[in-house]
Amino acid sequence: MSDNNDHEVLVPASAAKWIALVGGILVPIALGVIVANVYSGSEDQTVQVYPLPEE
Repeated sequence: MSDNNDHEVLVPASAAKWIALVGGILVPIALGVIVANVYSGSEDQTVQVYPLPEE
């Protein structure tokens, strides 16, 4: 048996940088765009605003 600490590397060392980039920046931006599109509605919908009655 050898005492070498040879480990198989499944992912490169730079993988953490790319995971952090995607998980920390791109995913929140994508979710923000999706939520903004869902809650903004279509441009055909308009809201009528009436003035308050004078007392």
